[in-house]
Amino acid sequence: MIVTLIIDKTPWSSTCINPEWEKFCPLAELERIPNEVYGVFTRAAKPSQTEDSTCLIIGTPPYDIYVEENNNGVWKRRVTSHVFVNSSIESFIYFLNVFADSYPYYSDDDDSEFIQLKAKEIAETLKPVDPPAFSRADYFWPMLLEDFVSYAEFSTEFLKAEYGVDGIDG
Repeated sequence: MIVTLIIDKTPWSSTCINPEWEKFCPLAELERIPNEVYGVFTRAAKPSQTEDSTCLIIGTPPYDIYVEENNNGVWKRRVTSHVFVNSSIESFIYFLNVFADSYPYYSDDDDSEFIQLKAKEIAETLKPVDPPAFSRADYFWPMLLEDFVSYAEFSTEFLKAEYGVDGIDG
């Protein structure tokens, strides 16, 4: 039986990593970006630079995540704007791992108070590592945790039905 975990840490193939991308972030960090955290992030098959070459796109739609030059922040592209995600690739990877390690989150049978406590627990673990990521309610992580509470898209039942997630990353 194949058990699908909430996080897939399969690395990019070595042919995907281009030495010129060092201007965005250390290549060793780029190589550590998880392939997927279900419901949060899906990595691009291969990173690519934006048309103006100032950003490196690392996520696929709807997770259009990119890194600014000099590891100057991780952002999510929207139609006409962008949303701050993390201060660096290192903190982005850390946040993805902590979020995944917090699974299982809750069951469809859990009440809203329990779900809110779980979201608060995750936020309290993440905030001290990269405070700017939580400095505004309209940033990526606060909005994700708001959705976490509001839409039940992170219940064990939903994640199993939608993505086949059965286990935890151990």
